[in-house]
Amino acid sequence: PPPATSPRRLRSHLRRRAMGRTLILLAVFQASSGLWLSRGTELLATRRLRGGAVDEAEAPGAEAPAASAGSPGPNSEEIQAAMDNFSAALDTFLAKFKELDDRVRSTSKAGLFGKAAGPETLADRPDRVAFREAYEHLATVRSLLGEELSSAERLPFVASSMQLLRQAALLLGDEADGISTTGVPAATLSRLQALRSACRQKPKGTVAQALDELKEALIPPIEAHKQLLAGIGYKRPEPVQAALTRDEITEKLNAVPTFCLLNKDGFAVTVRGEDGSPTCSWYTDPSEARAVLAAASRDNPTVPGLHLGVAPLGIAFSTCGGWPEDPPSAFMGTLKVQGNRAVVKGMEPFLASQLKEQGLPAATWHLPVFCCDQLQSATAMPMFLSRSDLVEAWVLSGREEAEVPETLTVMDLHLLVHQMQTDKFAWNTVDLLCSRRAVELVDEAKEQAKAVIGERTGNGQDDD
Repeated sequence: PPPATSPRRLRSHLRRRAMGRTLILLAVFQASSGLWLSRGTELLATRRLRGGAVDEAEAPGAEAPAASAGSPGPNSEEIQAAMDNFSAALDTFLAKFKELDDRVRSTSKAGLFGKAAGPETLADRPDRVAFREAYEHLATVRSLLGEELSSAERLPFVASSMQLLRQAALLLGDEADGISTTGVPAATLSRLQALRSACRQKPKGTVAQALDELKEALIPPIEAHKQLLAGIGYKRPEPVQAALTRDEITEKLNAVPTFCLLNKDGFAVTVRGEDGSPTCSWYTDPSEARAVLAAASRDNPTVPGLHLGVAPLGIAFSTCGGWPEDPPSAFMGTLKVQGNRAVVKGMEPFLASQLKEQGLPAATWHLPVFCCDQLQSATAMPMFLSRSDLVEAWVLSGREEAEVPETLTVMDLHLLVHQMQTDKFAWNTVDLLCSRRAVELVDEAKEQAKAVIGERTGNGQDDD
C-alpha cells in the first residue's frame, strides 16, 4: 500500500504552509494577487503499513530535510535581496508621500478672488488633515513591517507587506478601481474610506491631485513585491477546468497531516472498534489525537513508548481504501481516516447519502470537507477539514466571526476526490488548508518520536 510519512520532512512541508497561511488567505480573496505555495516539497522518510505494523523505510532520492520558510535555502541571498529591494521601493514611496504632505500643507490654488490661503489656514483644512493622517497610518504600518523584515521568517513579512500595499491602494484609488476590501480589518477599512473621502472632497483640488501622483508612485513597490513573491516560491495558478490525476489529488490532500497511535517499535496500535473488530485510525483532529494518546498511555501503563506517528492525508486516504480501484488491504480489521468524532457521527448519514446519490460505492468511513462561496475567488478555492478551521481562516482574513455564514458547503472526502477526477471545475485552484494546531502537533510528534528512539537505542539520537 502507499507509504505513510515520518514527521521530519512532513513537519518542514507543513510549516511552510502554516507560516504562509496569512498570505494564502489574503490571496484567496483577490484574483489579481492570488498567491500559492509551490508544492515541490519532497517527503523524507516513509512508513509502510503491513498487517497493522509500521516499518520505517527511506523514500527514494530523499536525503535531507527541506528547508523551512525561515531557514537559509539555495536562493536565500536572492530572496533577501528581493526583500531589501521591496523595502527600498516602499521607503521611496513613503518619502514621496511625506514630500507631498509638506507641499499640500503649504500650497493651495488661488481662490475666487485670486488669493491663496496661507500655511496656517491650510494645515487645518479637513482634506489636509486627512492627508497627513493617511501618511501617518501607512508610515506606522511600515514601521511594524520593519520588525518582521529583521525576523528570520520571511513569509510573515511577505503577507504583511501585501496587506500594506492593499491598504495603500484602497486609500489612493476610488470605487471605480474595484479594489478588493476583503482581508482588511473592518475598523481599518472604515478609516481608510473616511480618509480617502476627505482627501477627495475637491476632485480637482491640490490634495486630490497629490493622491493621483501617489498612485503612480505606488507602482514600483507593487512591481518589487511581485519579484519578491516569485523569489520566495509563490505563484498564482491559472484556473484550468480539467480533471486531476491521482498523483495531483494525493499531493493536494498531503497538505494536511493525520496522526496514528504507534508503540515503541513503530507498530500501529489498534483498538476495538464499535463492531468489535481491530481498528487502526488516522486522526485529522489534533485534539482528539492527543486525547487518544493520553487515554492509551493511561489505560496501558505497562506498554512503553506509545506515541503519535504522522502521515499526510493523501497517504492515509490511500492506505484506508479511499481509492475504489485499489485491491483490498491484507489487514484483518478496519482502517479509517477519523475526523472529529462528534461531527462525523452527526453528519455520517448525510455524507453517506451524498455518495449514494452520485452512484459511488458505500464507504466504510466518512470525512467531511468544508468550504464556502465567500472564501473563494477565480483562482483560489480553500477547503478545510473542520468548521472551526474555516472560522479561523475567516477571522484571519479580516472578517468578523459573527458574519460566518450559517450554511456552509460540506461534502464527503470520497466525493471530493471523485469530483476532482472530472473536468467540471478548475480543480487546480483547490487547496486544503492545514490548521496551526495540526502543525504544532506534528512538531510534538517529532519530539515524541525522538524520545522513544532515544529510549530504544540509549543515545537519544534521531535515526529518522
